[in-house]
Formats: sequence, C-alpha cells, structure tokens
Amino acid sequence: MRTVFVFPAGERAETVALLDRHLPEQRDPWTLDGNLYIDIDDEQTGYLFSDWDPEDVATLEAAIGHHPTWAVQIDISGRIDGTAEVHQMIVLLLEHGGVATDDYTTHPWTLPEILSGAVIDGLRFFDFRGYHELSREHGALLTRSPHQRKFREVTRPNEMAPFHMGRGIEPCSSGTPPSGSVLRRCGPAT
Repeated sequence: MRTVFVFPAGERAETVALLDRHLPEQRDPWTLDGNLYIDIDDEQTGYLFSDWDPEDVATLEAAIGHHPTWAVQIDISGRIDGTAEVHQMIVLLLEHGGVATDDYTTHPWTLPEILSGAVIDGLRFFDFRGYHELSREHGALLTRSPHQRKFREVTRPNEMAPFHMGRGIEPCSSGTPPSGSVLRRCGPAT
C-alpha cells in the first residue's frame, strides 16, 4: 500500500460529511472502487504524526499556518496505478484549501501544485514511477520510511525497509530477502 495524508481546510465534521456525501453508505473506512481506503486519523485517538520526523511536522505547520490535529489518510492498493483516483480525492478534499503529503517527498502539496504537475525535489505529487526511476539512477534502492520521513540509501539487505510500513509494521532489523528478491515484506510489530 502507498499512503497519502490530506489536511483539508475547515473542520473535521465538514470533511466527514463531504466523504459521506461522495462515498455514501460506508465509513471506517470509506472506499473508492475497492482500491482506495480512506479514513480519518488524529493525534488524540489515532497514530497521526507518531512516526513523523519533527522537521516534517514543522514544515507542514508552516505550510498550513497551524498544527493540524487530524488528517484524511488514503491508502492506495498496489493492485492499481491509483494516480487518477488519488487526484479525484485530492480535488474533492482540497477544494477549499489545505495540503497533502505522499510517500515520496516531504513537501506539503497544495491543490494548484498537484493539478499543474509541479516538480519538487525531482518529483510530482504521488510520483511513484519517478521515485523508482530516481532510485535506479542512484544505483541503490532509496527507501522512504514514514517513521523517519526521510530518504536513505539502502546498500545491504538487512537494512531494507518497505516503502510504506503502515500502522503496526516496523522496519526490518535482521534477515535477508529471499533469493532473487530486491525487497522483502517485514512482519507486524510485536
């Protein structure tokens, strides 16, 4: 799964009502075509920012002018490209302002930046193809750990971490990937 966090302008209740209108008769999570899983995460009862680097939280706060206490979390199935579906949800959620973050850069993206295809740090919003191309160009696998929210170069198999670890998944700390594999999936935290 790949993940996008959306920090819409306005109140949480307005966003919940918006999602209920556009994705009726579902919640916890809402789904879009069975490929996007959409939920609200917060600091008080959830995991929001629990694995973010403080510098990235500060960048987000500067972009929106305050410390957000909730966000819309969109998990995108690996079965699909997901770009069109993510953009559809971003347009809906950021219509009145706010920003979104993805797994590939630490930049808080505005709707105009996303729609115009702006390039930041060599990537567009939700640019998983560009990210993997940059990884190949560097001659090593670059992973972006949501726990560290930074890129790091991986040179040994026992340093590998999945691109998106999600809730309850911890980085791999030992072991080697199966023969012929570039990545291995790490198990749930115990």
